[in-house]
Amino acid sequence: MDPGLFVAILAAVTVTAASLGIAQLATKGREQDDAHRDELLRQLALSHGGRWQDGGWGETSSALFARGEDSLALRRATVAESESGRGLVLELTLPTQLPHLAIYPGGQQYGIAKLLTGQDIQIGHAEIDARFRIRGDDEAAVCAMLRGESVRILLALEREVAWAGVKLSLEPGPEPGTSKLQVVRTEFPTGPGMLELHVDRCCELGEALTAGWMKPWTDAAGRWRLQMQRGAAASWRALEGEVAGVPIRVREGSERGVATTWIELRFTTISGLRAAAKEQAQRAGWHAICAPVGNPVLDMLVSAKARDRAQLKRLLSGDDLTGLVLEVLHGNPGSELNQQGLTVCMAGHGLQDLVGPIQQALELTRALQARLRQLNEGARPPVG
Repeated sequence: MDPGLFVAILAAVTVTAASLGIAQLATKGREQDDAHRDELLRQLALSHGGRWQDGGWGETSSALFARGEDSLALRRATVAESESGRGLVLELTLPTQLPHLAIYPGGQQYGIAKLLTGQDIQIGHAEIDARFRIRGDDEAAVCAMLRGESVRILLALEREVAWAGVKLSLEPGPEPGTSKLQVVRTEFPTGPGMLELHVDRCCELGEALTAGWMKPWTDAAGRWRLQMQRGAAASWRALEGEVAGVPIRVREGSERGVATTWIELRFTTISGLRAAAKEQAQRAGWHAICAPVGNPVLDMLVSAKARDRAQLKRLLSGDDLTGLVLEVLHGNPGSELNQQGLTVCMAGHGLQDLVGPIQQALELTRALQARLRQLNEGARPPVG
């Protein structure tokens, strides 16, 4: 055999063997890394009362967790393929229906953001607005969630992980009245304690987002000792109780596809009473049968009717009531004063404050009750 040919063949065999050896080492390294990740997920599942699920050939493994009924709960931690190798998808179930939200590194576009029909949002926090791209379908709602503790946790996450490889989204949850918080990392946290730390941070963030969203309601509940209720699918939050002898209910739902909060106070007024903003009465078709109450400003902006027109005038014509009636009925379209009490309608997600609107509704209620007492006392026959 030609010596040159022999050397060429030998070199080719050597290169092939080396390549196979390198490939085998790489495969073995990947298998060891996969086994390490599986073990981390297994330990995570055990520590949280869940179970580990082997993905099998060609599939990813997961840690599955039992779902809590009334509290935040881990749902799934899954190994995921990413551009940089193996990543992690962490899913949590939140016990409250939260608005859509996506957070990802500033200046980058990710698929989870494109799924939302929302807008870019600035929350007014210099560090957060500079470092993150935030997207949602309701600016007020997003700002309500991203404040205080949730901001602190987001910044902590950025310090502890390579945030450039992290995406976060809030979507409707698997059950009515719940949300799914999904955090995607392009790199699996394999360092000592890093997986647990990441999970703990994400749980803290879920709790903080929920607390921020609920804050107006918990503030109001604490102020007047109202009972917090978890609503059904169409009514996400509700408060019930009694303030100064007046039954009150605050509930959230939907009106013509718009998220709406109602404040309902139940007390007896006068027979056949109905008062609302003039535009609302015109749309409802009862403006034509209304009567003037004798106050020019009120008659211009509010429609009112009752069986006894003289009694209606005595109830609403006083200057001391004009400002409150206008603020509540004209200032909150959809609100109404009737024979059974007062309903204040506030449209839109993300109410930053409930204490103020409830306080205003209570002030009007107390003023009306005082006027009703005067009317009733004046209607009584003289004694003796």
